[in-house]
Amino acid sequence: MTARGVTRRHHTTPRVYLRGFADDGWLTIRTRSGVERTVHLTDVTVRKNFYNVRTSKGVETSAVETWLSRSVESPIGPVFDRLRDGDEVRAGELPTLAKFVVSQLL
Repeated sequence: MTARGVTRRHHTTPRVYLRGFADDGWLTIRTRSGVERTVHLTDVTVRKNFYNVRTSKGVETSAVETWLSRSVESPIGPVFDRLRDGDEVRAGELPTLAKFVVSQLL
C-alpha cells in the first residue's frame, strides 16, 4: 500500500489459489517465450494497478482489490486449506466457493 492507501501490486490470480500449486511458497512458471523459472508466491502473476480505477472525481482507488481480498479471497482461504487436506466442501461453504469461482470468471 502507498501512503495514500492505494494498493499497487495486484495478483491477477489470487495467492490463496496459487498456494495449492506452490512448494514452500515457490512456483515454477513458464513464460510466454517458453522459458521456465522459479518465482516466489508474492511475485507471481503480479501486475501494477491491475484493479485500480478512478472515481468520477478523478481519485484513484483500489476498492476492487480491497473487495476481492476481503469478500472473496480471505473467506475462501480456510476452505481451500481443508480441501488440500482431503476434506470435503461443507454445505455452508457453498456460497463462499461459488463467489470465488464466479469472481474468477469475471
